[in-house]
Amino acid sequence: MALIEAAMLAAASGADFSCPPLVDISQVWSRVNQRWLIIGEDHGTNEQPEIFLGVVCQASAKRKVTVAVEQPASEQSAIDAFVQSDGGSAARARFLSGPIWRGSFKDGRSSQAYLRLFDQLRLLRKAGRITSVRAFQPAGASGPGIFEEKMADELLRQSPPDSLVVVLVGSVHAMRTPVSFGGPAYLPMAGHLPRSKTMSVALRGAGGKQWACQSPTDCGPFDVFQEGRPPAAGLTLNPGKDAAYSAIYGMNQPTSASPPQIPRS
Repeated sequence: MALIEAAMLAAASGADFSCPPLVDISQVWSRVNQRWLIIGEDHGTNEQPEIFLGVVCQASAKRKVTVAVEQPASEQSAIDAFVQSDGGSAARARFLSGPIWRGSFKDGRSSQAYLRLFDQLRLLRKAGRITSVRAFQPAGASGPGIFEEKMADELLRQSPPDSLVVVLVGSVHAMRTPVSFGGPAYLPMAGHLPRSKTMSVALRGAGGKQWACQSPTDCGPFDVFQEGRPPAAGLTLNPGKDAAYSAIYGMNQPTSASPPQIPRS
C-alpha cells in the first residue's frame, strides 16, 4: 500500500511518478478498438482493490480512462463530490454517510479497502490521469438475469465514447458465459457487452480470506472459494470463445479480509 500511496501523492503534487509495480497487462487494454476492461474480484479483500488500482494507473499512462465501480448508481453524486474534494475529514464524513456504508449488509463493497481505493482514485483524478469514477449498479430487478442485463445497460449508458472504461465488479458479473446457481441459467453482465470491444479479467489469489455475507445477517471473514490449484502468477490469456473470462490474473499470494469501514452496529 505504501508504494501506491506514494505514487498517488506524487501525482497530486505534480511531481513525476510511475505506477506501482504490477506485471505488464497491456495485452488486455492496448487494443485500439477496446472500450471496456472488466476486472472481476472477490469482494472484501485488501489485495484485489489494490491490484485494480494498479491496472487503472498502468492503463491511464497510455489511454484516456474512466473508472466504473460496482456501487449503487444512486450514490453517483456522493462519489462525484468525494473524488472532487480535498479528501479531508469533512469530505470523508459526508461520503461515508451514504447507505452503502451505513447499511447492515456488509458484503465487502463498503470495506476499509474500498475507501482506500476511492481515496486513491481521487488522487488519480486530481492528477488528470482518470476522467471520473462512475457507479453503475441498478435498482432492484425481478431476477438475476434481468439484474445483470440492467447492470450492463447502466454501464453502457455511462461509458464515454472516447474512453477506455476500467470496471471493478464481483467475479460472477465479469463472466461472459451463462451461469446457474440452482435455478435457470442466465448471462452475467460482461456477456451483455460488445464482445469485440471488451476484455474480462478475473483476479485469482492462492486461497485466503474475504469479508463476505452468506446471508443478510451473516457477514464476516470467510474462506475465498477456490477451484483447483491457484493459477500461475501474472496474466494468462484464455483465447477460446467459450472461456468464462478473457484472461486470469494470478496474484501468487493468499488474500486477506478487509472489514467494513463502518462496523455493523
